[in-house]
Amino acid sequence: MPTTQPLISIPILTYNGEKYLREQLDSIYAQTYKNIEVLAFDDGSTDKTVSILHEYHLKFGLQYTVHAKNLGFLKNGEYSLKACTGDYIAPSDQDDIWKEHKLEVLMNAINNNMLIYADSSTMDEQGTKFDDHYFGSRWNLIEGNEPLKFVFGNSISAHAMLFKRELVDKALPLPDTMDFHDWWLVFCASCLDNIVLYPEPLVYYRRHDRQVTNVNKKKSYTLFKRFKFREQRLIKNRTKILEMLKSFQSYQYLDPKKAQLLLDIFNNMILYKTVYYNKELEKLLTENADTLFYISKKSTKKSKKQISRLCGGIWYHRIRLYT
Repeated sequence: MPTTQPLISIPILTYNGEKYLREQLDSIYAQTYKNIEVLAFDDGSTDKTVSILHEYHLKFGLQYTVHAKNLGFLKNGEYSLKACTGDYIAPSDQDDIWKEHKLEVLMNAINNNMLIYADSSTMDEQGTKFDDHYFGSRWNLIEGNEPLKFVFGNSISAHAMLFKRELVDKALPLPDTMDFHDWWLVFCASCLDNIVLYPEPLVYYRRHDRQVTNVNKKKSYTLFKRFKFREQRLIKNRTKILEMLKSFQSYQYLDPKKAQLLLDIFNNMILYKTVYYNKELEKLLTENADTLFYISKKSTKKSKKQISRLCGGIWYHRIRLYT
């Protein structure tokens, strides 16, 4: 008998994911919601990832694409979204574990909203699960249609989302200025319609130990080189913020008043190489701090520090670095 359930596409971006991939795929195929298509997009793995994908293709019908050359995370994400044919899309990481009722719960709760997402619990590399460690305990999880809350940060991960296919049509192409496609998707979704939160964790998000590189090299830096490194990092971060601001401000479905605010912030922030401390920028950010810096649970305290950093010009930071 044909199913009456809408089709959900589940795109997975893979890259050297052999260690945990089977656990994630098993949790997807164990979902209580059955009308799914699972699409994997491998970005040049050199381990056994592709062999695992082929194994699940034979067993469950998983469809997979192996790119001839590495696209990078953002472009691979865009490629995957274009390939989805379902009425709804639920992206997946390659190393998490979904609770078996995740898709069913989100489908029952999305209603007419553009995007729904759940909270996430964490687990370690060995698979030990920590149900008392979840995203909502650290971050304010956003609902509604206020896109400016995503300008300086994002608390909604792709692995927890379910959204309408319509969002892809109005969010692509992904701007090159973004590092992560989920950040851009939630910004666009909040411009177009409502984002809703399902407050219980439905995903176990796997945390990895990240090796600190070049520690010994940094320890051997002279004092001047350390300051220079921090200054270059500051300039790089400021450049990135400006690029992202421009992308957000230019999105065609953003409310014109909000777009003008972002343009005003951009035009002030771009002066950081010539202005010691930008009081006009401080005024703009302070007046809108409750929205722009909403995500942190300690938003009031943290926003004051962040505003000071953003308003300071290069000489302001040089003096702070060198004294």
